[in-house]
Amino acid sequence: ISGELVVYLWGGYADKSCDRLWDADTLATFFSCSKALTAITLAMQVDRGRLQYSDTIDRHWPEFGQNGKKEITVLHALQHQAGLQYLREKDGTVAVLDQYELTDLKAMDRWIEIQKPIFPPGEVSIYHALSFGWILDGLMRSVDEKGRSVGEFLKDEIIDKQGIEDVFIGGMPEVEYRIARVRSHTRNNRMVLMEWMCDVAAISTTAPIYYWPKSIFRKELKNMYGAKDFKLANHPLTRKVRPPAANGVGNARNLAKVLDVFEEGRLTSKEIPDKIREPKIVGKFDQVLGARVHKGHGLLYTKSPL
Repeated sequence: ISGELVVYLWGGYADKSCDRLWDADTLATFFSCSKALTAITLAMQVDRGRLQYSDTIDRHWPEFGQNGKKEITVLHALQHQAGLQYLREKDGTVAVLDQYELTDLKAMDRWIEIQKPIFPPGEVSIYHALSFGWILDGLMRSVDEKGRSVGEFLKDEIIDKQGIEDVFIGGMPEVEYRIARVRSHTRNNRMVLMEWMCDVAAISTTAPIYYWPKSIFRKELKNMYGAKDFKLANHPLTRKVRPPAANGVGNARNLAKVLDVFEEGRLTSKEIPDKIREPKIVGKFDQVLGARVHKGHGLLYTKSPL
């Protein structure tokens, strides 16, 4: 808080298969915390006058405007209102991309460019688990004066300049040995079953989202070479993917440092963190997250007890 480390705890296994314990230097895939970093990098570009939240994306990335996407704004994409929750083939079936396409920025740009909105842009906010990153990384490379990706901009303009270590989006082979392995729970997992047996609401909301094959979330996950669970995060090529929706790697201490320097106004003018401190979408039910959430400018909001 205000630059002071208040609590930093760890425990358990970094890799249960070989009894490797979690320690102070262990790194982890922090999945959708990556979206907050994307939001911060784009806020910096807004502050520098490279774009505005109200701009249509095709103003900066003309090819994006194909197939009914001309009215999608930067804010729509940041607030999960673009209607592009998952990628589809031309016949409307869910696209299953291989690892080589997913690591090819130009190929992913083309996939985004040919998409048609699944829902009318701006009408509903439904979590874009993966496409959030593909859309906004393409936008970042279009507006940045050096053509950098979100991960490259993050490293150059935040991590290096602020002296922060161990926060990455893409391209970190030198720290592979420090990254914890992801394990997937199963339906037979005892703790999960115990929770569900005691919470009827959890059964009714999360079971259809995470286990029904035709749910939006399962279709989003299928884009990642037909993945059925989160173990795909252990693949080095997955971590190489730069589009920044769910592939950030780091630890809690240094991720908190990035958020702290932004909130203090050290990355932008003070007006920017003030502008995005309050949500713009309040308490709306999200069909992917299975809960009523507050969203705005690329962030999810919750009340701090502090």
